[in-house]
Amino acid sequence: MGVDARAGGSLLIWGGQEHACPRCGFRMPCDNPVRGEYNVALAGPGGETWVTAAHAPYTWPGLGVRHSPVNVGSLAALLAGMPSPAAGTPRWVLLTLPAQQGPVGDGGAAARHAERVGTLARFIDYLGANGIMDGLGVSRGRHRLHKYAYIAKGLGTSMDYDFDFLENGAFSVKLEVDTFRLDDAAGGAEPFAGDAQASAAFLELVRGKEPRWLQLATFAVRERGREGALEDFMAVPQCIIKYDAKTTRSAFEEVGKIMGMAAEAVP
Repeated sequence: MGVDARAGGSLLIWGGQEHACPRCGFRMPCDNPVRGEYNVALAGPGGETWVTAAHAPYTWPGLGVRHSPVNVGSLAALLAGMPSPAAGTPRWVLLTLPAQQGPVGDGGAAARHAERVGTLARFIDYLGANGIMDGLGVSRGRHRLHKYAYIAKGLGTSMDYDFDFLENGAFSVKLEVDTFRLDDAAGGAEPFAGDAQASAAFLELVRGKEPRWLQLATFAVRERGREGALEDFMAVPQCIIKYDAKTTRSAFEEVGKIMGMAAEAVP
């Protein structure tokens, strides 16, 4: 388990354990959390060196830029391409996720990444062409995209994303990162692979729906087919986000009806 990031030829490897952030509950791979910071290993030609990476408030672990305090020796030259200061001198190094992921030397990683982003770009274009969402710049565009993608996966469209569930529904870290890499898109699959019935069911389900309804719909998709799912969901004590009973029932019932009809239509 791990995410790698290249910076001047280095490799950032998150540890193999999982830790739930006490601030937001998001689970991330890490080793030995200390005061909200995480120990990580930097491995490169000069060997392996341990540093710490902070989980800053209102940022997702593994997304965007990280400021990591490093006790640098030869590591500074490795990471930043700069002359190395004296050993033991603290220095801030910017760590970013790479456009290309996978083990070092994996020549197919860039192509797989480009195809995955291509599929996402086609899905965003599909949403715009059908009047669902006119690009990511609209109000809460990225937030809504996660919900649309999860619901579309439930109706059979191909997307190489795994989703976690937060209080506001389905969320994919990999999808969020890819929304900032749309220029990397190449190829990719068409939404619903030409299945007109699945596409029609998706559009009927999400058209004109507010973000709160879409959040609930992702829970409904996750629980679809399980007896008592609506009642169980409504019985769970609510935390920061409050879902009213009317909207909750509407989302669960509509998901069950439309996705059920779509499943029956499959020959």
